[in-house]
Amino acid sequence: MVAPAAYLFVGSDELRKHEKLELIAKELFPPELRELNATLLYGDDRQLSAQDLKEYLSLLPTEGAGARLLVLRMAHKLGKPLREALVRNLAAKPQKTVVVVDIPETRGDAPSETQDFIRALESAGARIVRFKEEVPINVFDLGRSITERQAARALQILEELLRHRERAEKILGGLSWQWEKFFSQKTIGPKGYARGVKLMLDADRKLKSSVSAYARDHAILEILVVKLSCLEKG
Repeated sequence: MVAPAAYLFVGSDELRKHEKLELIAKELFPPELRELNATLLYGDDRQLSAQDLKEYLSLLPTEGAGARLLVLRMAHKLGKPLREALVRNLAAKPQKTVVVVDIPETRGDAPSETQDFIRALESAGARIVRFKEEVPINVFDLGRSITERQAARALQILEELLRHRERAEKILGGLSWQWEKFFSQKTIGPKGYARGVKLMLDADRKLKSSVSAYARDHAILEILVVKLSCLEKG
């Protein structure tokens, strides 16, 4: 079966989306060629133009890659001209680029213009893949993944929280509250608890030390999550 030139990801389960995207990328090129053959765009990027889309879709893969990968996140935020340009380009079936269009709204809660966009993308040949999450991801899922020593999953949850503009201080506050609870429930021992508190206090100082850019806050929390996940919990 011939692989589609485009996928349409619809829904809110970001972890399953990530897993599917990794499978698609693995089929297109080896890991060491990913940086040269994968492009990530955002629908709310006001600098993005219809000409940009056309140029990205016309790029050729490097030697050793079967095709390029173009991922368009938050595609429901594209303006009408860009939506129409995307549909036109997908209908032309670019042979050397696989496009993944990501729309977080699900069928029931998406506005009518988003539903029209989804139908247009399907008509242009995009294969729809629906991802439904019954319970939204929150900071408690992050804490559980940390105590289960699942660093990769914890980082994915953190990325999702930050992508939805959850404040870094709020995430850290939620983790601190959970850490106390895990200690009281004896999920973590005295030494692990003390080390974790020290790491969180250090992260809190760094967040408050200056006017932090979004990317810097992200990095501070990423480092914290990895260190907490790797702690001996005794």
